[in-house]
Amino acid sequence: MPACRLGIALATMRSARAHLNALGCLALCLALSSCNQRIVGGTRRSRTFNKVISLSPSATEVINSSLVAMRLLRGRTSACNYPPDSTANIEVVAGVKPDYERIARIAPDLIVYDQSLYSPADEAKIKQLGAEVFVIRADRVDDFRLEVARLGSMLVSEPFASKYLDKIASATLAAKSQQPIPAPRVALIMPGQGAEHMIAGVDSFQADEIRLAGGQAVGPKSKKFESVNAEALIGWNPDVVITAGPPESFLKDGRFAGLKAVKTRRVVGMLADVVLRRGGRVDVFISVASRILRGAL
Repeated sequence: MPACRLGIALATMRSARAHLNALGCLALCLALSSCNQRIVGGTRRSRTFNKVISLSPSATEVINSSLVAMRLLRGRTSACNYPPDSTANIEVVAGVKPDYERIARIAPDLIVYDQSLYSPADEAKIKQLGAEVFVIRADRVDDFRLEVARLGSMLVSEPFASKYLDKIASATLAAKSQQPIPAPRVALIMPGQGAEHMIAGVDSFQADEIRLAGGQAVGPKSKKFESVNAEALIGWNPDVVITAGPPESFLKDGRFAGLKAVKTRRVVGMLADVVLRRGGRVDVFISVASRILRGAL
């Protein structure tokens, strides 16, 4: 074969090979994209979500733990503030109450919120918007971990959800390995600012975090924060008091000057958002509370 024809043939073969390689890469990319979008555990996802709205700061924190899921977020509350600046460009669709008209204009296909923030009437209105709803409602950390895993699967963010769940598991194991014996009695207080103090009930999510951190939660039989009964708190006489926010207003309350925690200076404030939210910093709460209970803070 003449050299010129041989060169043309080789060039044609190289072009064809490159074309086939390109098609192969494209097919592979499409297959991977399809798997990422629709397939989980070898079965096709029943639905994918492209426009997500968060109606609670805790839900935004959980969604924020995944960069993939964060790109889907189209609306948030005015109180969503963690991580800092991560939500600055996302439209605010809720303050004290949701702005239902604004949410309807966005036409989300998934709405996520913390049940503790809304009444049954509010929840009914949210469901009337027509989007699928995911509610964070766990009263135990183990149940919260299952919720995070389910939400991660819905948002095609399983690896990121798994990373956060690993942080919670590691914090819990570390706290357990250094747990003080006997477990100190702990009151978790939301100090009143010109109003009555509140205390976490022993059946609350926060009380379960305290138990995982190595403490014994004291308080009323409740799943939420209740107004402090001074006589009851004096009777419980906690070894440690953790406050949601600065402890000064609690420490200035003369009714509690005789508490063991006050007399031994074991009243410690934590960032209020970390204490109050079932969100993206459960591992931080457990780790910091563990250090407080061990006297490391």
